[in-house]
Amino acid sequence: MSNSDRSEEFDLEAETDEDFGLDEGLVSSDIAAAISNLLADVPIAQAQEFPDGDGNIDIRATSMGNDIVFADVDGVTFISGDLADPFGSGTGGYSPFLSLRDSNQNPLDSDGAVHAFNVDSTSDPLLNDLIFANSRTNAVALSNLVIEVIDGVEFFEIRLDLNEPDSGTDSQLQFTNMTLYYGDGTISSFADLTTATEVWELDGGPDGDLTLQLNDNFSGSGTDDYQIFIPVSLFDGADFSTGYFFLEIEAGSTELNSEFAMEGGFFEFNVQAAGSVSGIKFLDEINIGVYDEGIEGPPADSFIIYVDANEDGMLNFTDDGDGILEFNGDDIILERYTETELDGSYIITGLAEGTYQIREYLPPDSPYEGPTTGDFETVTVIEDTNTVVDPIGNFLPVPDIDITKEVTSVDGSMDPLDFTVDEAGDVIEYQISVTTGTGNVDLTNVVVTDPLLSGAPLVLVSGDDGDNVLELGETWIYDGSYTATQGDINDNGGGNGLIDNTASATSDQVGPVNASAAV
Repeated sequence: MSNSDRSEEFDLEAETDEDFGLDEGLVSSDIAAAISNLLADVPIAQAQEFPDGDGNIDIRATSMGNDIVFADVDGVTFISGDLADPFGSGTGGYSPFLSLRDSNQNPLDSDGAVHAFNVDSTSDPLLNDLIFANSRTNAVALSNLVIEVIDGVEFFEIRLDLNEPDSGTDSQLQFTNMTLYYGDGTISSFADLTTATEVWELDGGPDGDLTLQLNDNFSGSGTDDYQIFIPVSLFDGADFSTGYFFLEIEAGSTELNSEFAMEGGFFEFNVQAAGSVSGIKFLDEINIGVYDEGIEGPPADSFIIYVDANEDGMLNFTDDGDGILEFNGDDIILERYTETELDGSYIITGLAEGTYQIREYLPPDSPYEGPTTGDFETVTVIEDTNTVVDPIGNFLPVPDIDITKEVTSVDGSMDPLDFTVDEAGDVIEYQISVTTGTGNVDLTNVVVTDPLLSGAPLVLVSGDDGDNVLELGETWIYDGSYTATQGDINDNGGGNGLIDNTASATSDQVGPVNASAAV
């Protein structure tokens, strides 16, 4: 993206934002509001902007002592000082991905300035001359960048460790340009970098080039001086399964005796060790909590799978008051999550090393029950590794009730050929059978009625095991009888020559359903 393309995206007007508790300074995007909540209880100062006399803007994000300085440039946020936790290179929590030194041998940059980007290996002499150590510089897979959620906004977090002298202005360093890209794993030179997709650039504002001025916070080598939060949304066009993250930096100063020249042995960008988790959602058709691969498929609906970071057993989101998560702009999810694909699969990348609880979110009005496999799954995330989560099942209740009715005898005869009512007093015996039909759940409060037999109530003769629940596989059998009247004979069974009889069955879950018999 050219500088002219980006010029309209910068807002370099100094402004005061009381919500941030910040002094007048550079605030250039709404993303800053999310980061500000991270700083809500911390005394901080806003980075200041100054014309440098050459038509450019200097953004001074220098911090002395315990001061915390906050600078937001077009959505990418730099935070210095005590807010950065003490993890850094060499601790096991973070590791360098771009470690640079100054060199008099670089023909493009004089002493005190560097220009390079992170790469696995290169034959480019300009890069080889600047890279502090090949073992500390590498391309970074997008899937291995830790993602932090702040007020519902996802950010990549990287760290910066400066190693400038711990005295006065000698501790300062400036970035004259910084550009972020994504691309494939074949990039190994400055020429290759032109094929990558640029997503953000420090330079290019309407007031001229930007320079970001930083300083070593005297925390010692191996402890980071700045946190950098990069909106994940900048990489919306990237394939996170195959893409790589690249950071191009121009730092230091070519001016003689400049207080912002690179005077330390090296500086480096660090990334937290990260991995991913993936798994499968399945429809537990028989509700036993066991995945039968190849037989049981995915649910027809998509599910939200989330990382319960605070282990409170619920998906944290900003609720508009109805207790139901709605993707309509009113509710914002505050934890790492994803939605299952059509085949039930899911993956969550960018998790820091550690142990997590993986849960699903079921809305209060969901027709599904579960999870049948347990409330949550526990996984341990390992650097550069995808950890497979145990399958998560859900049961979809489909209640059904089925009723059949038949004549078993007429006037003592059990022969269907003799089922004829020809005089008042003939007794018709009926049998009614009730089951769960094609359903997959037990039924409670089952009630069977037959208006014609109201004078002789139905009797449950078999099928119930005594718990008054119509269970899967059970058949409840009722007996009942009707004695023909002279009226039945006189009107010829209502005019059609038959005594019609209909029974009904209903339950708490489903019904009513009907079944008839005529004789």
